Amino acid sequence: MTSGIDKARTGFISQPLSSSNCFSARGEVMFGIYPKSKALCSCGEIAEMDSAVVRLKRRLGKDIECRSCRNERIAKELEALELHFSGQDEEEGS
Repeated sequence: MTSGIDKARTGFISQPLSSSNCFSARGEVMFGIYPKSKALCSCGEIAEMDSAVVRLKRRLGKDIECRSCRNERIAKELEALELHFSGQDEEEGS
């Protein structure tokens, strides 16, 4: 016997991917080919990104980062999180 939940799950999973699933809430295409834009990273390297990403970052007041600067920032953030959740950052402060 199949419950209503199983029917709903099956119906949800079996829906084919349509073009309407590729739009964000604002109606912007999420997947596809965007025109590339070049922006200057704080390290001096030219970063090539989708123009929509560059516009969004500038609107939010975020820095445009090249790949190496972004990877370095993410690594530092992950290390800080690991230290925080292991309790080592609290021990150093006291």
